[in-house]
Amino acid sequence: MCVPAVFVAMGATPATAATLAAVSQVGLIVGGTMMSVNAQRRAMAYQSMQYATQQKAYKDKADSESLRTLMDENDRKKRYFAQISENRALLSTSGTTADSASYRAFFKAGKEVVKTDLQKIKLMGTERRLAALYGVQQAGLASQAASSAGKAGIYASVGRGLMSGYGIAKETKPSWFTLKG
Repeated sequence: MCVPAVFVAMGATPATAATLAAVSQVGLIVGGTMMSVNAQRRAMAYQSMQYATQQKAYKDKADSESLRTLMDENDRKKRYFAQISENRALLSTSGTTADSASYRAFFKAGKEVVKTDLQKIKLMGTERRLAALYGVQQAGLASQAASSAGKAGIYASVGRGLMSGYGIAKETKPSWFTLKG
């Protein structure tokens, strides 16, 4: 804290010493406020970077879920075609022909099962992808909230600094502070 006596000892008049002390105290407050604001800005930038990284991770997960669903569908189709080949081979050894009703009914039932399986695979894949996309949305909202909170903190720091400076200026009443009306 700057004391006017220091400035008097340096050769200033008491009135000038009080003004210089007030100005130096306000300068210290401004410096501290700016350091606080800069720290808050860096923290905001770091949080934004974290949330952006989190959003990218969720987006990548959504993309991987789409690929996983496609791979699961293809795997199910491959198994179906392998089963068809195996079943045709088994039925041909039993003497059943492709024209028989039982042959057509058997393969029609298998086809319906595969359609149902593929629908379930698509539905589960869509559900997993939407969950990941929900994470993208939540990370975006959290980023916006952190930004707003950071800005509010900066405004609060500046306000506290201004109020501290005002109190010092009001207390010392330098000539440049008084309002003439």
